[in-house]
Amino acid sequence: MPLREGSVDKVIMLEVLEHLPIESQRRLCKEIDMVLKKGGTLIITVPYKEQITYIRCIHCGKLTPLWGHLHSMDEGKVSQLLPKNYALISSYHFPNVEIVSASTIFQHLPFRFWLLLNNLLGRIWKGYWILLQYIKG
Repeated sequence: MPLREGSVDKVIMLEVLEHLPIESQRRLCKEIDMVLKKGGTLIITVPYKEQITYIRCIHCGKLTPLWGHLHSMDEGKVSQLLPKNYALISSYHFPNVEIVSASTIFQHLPFRFWLLLNNLLGRIWKGYWILLQYIKG
């Protein structure tokens, strides 16, 4: 990255790691570590323990991941990619929010209630996505 070492307070990486080969995941995490300040925040989201579906490519005939997801991820797999000085301070599981947000039953509820419902369903259902928040020590 064209940034100075230790020059960034926060890094947000949404829906990236599951698309990268393992070596690219490691290189990206090293780059993030280089630019993130000590005490900085790293936020990562990935699909949670996804059952990866493969389809046959219409061009080459090879099996390929449907959504381009090469890896099924969870807290442990993400944490292993980071240097030891990163502490996981919070994690949130999100259900398939389309089910809740598309339902006319919930349409007129206040946003705070919708978030509460989302968090509750995420704890029970363990969700489709996970958000992980780390602090660099």
